[in-house]
Amino acid sequence: VIECKICNFKHIIPIPTSKELDLFYKKKFYGKIKPDYIKEHEKDLEWWDLVHKERYQKFEKYLKTKSRKILEIGCGPGFFLKLGKELGWEVRGIEPSVQASEYGRNMGLSIITGELNSQNLKGLGKFDVIYLEGVMEHLPDPAKAVKMCYKILKPGGLFCTIVANDYN
Repeated sequence: VIECKICNFKHIIPIPTSKELDLFYKKKFYGKIKPDYIKEHEKDLEWWDLVHKERYQKFEKYLKTKSRKILEIGCGPGFFLKLGKELGWEVRGIEPSVQASEYGRNMGLSIITGELNSQNLKGLGKFDVIYLEGVMEHLPDPAKAVKMCYKILKPGGLFCTIVANDYN
């Protein structure tokens, strides 16, 4: 790990390959790195539902159509999508972790287990909102990810990403 003198961020050298990242997020992230994440998140679900409900309200405020179709990339166990479904949205998710995506599917959600790539996006159609929370900082090529998202975003749709601010 190096600390860049230009941007002040810490970087891993060499950057992990796609295969290494895929293995890490599919098997290790929820299993070894954050084994209690889902259980801990459930404890704070009432608070998270308030935060997420506010986001859905903002989406509804700014969308020009009555259509409400959302794709969450890196959806974890699906708590954001579950709330959206309860609010009447058509929800889909993509999540690399087998454990987290299975958890979400057990709640009745439509979640693809896999990474953000053209193969996983194929056949999904277009979305009114594409949402990524805490995902961009995990991607090896964020610009490529944004381009892929815009290809499946409906005209007038919303792209929302929330990232960590290390200097806050």
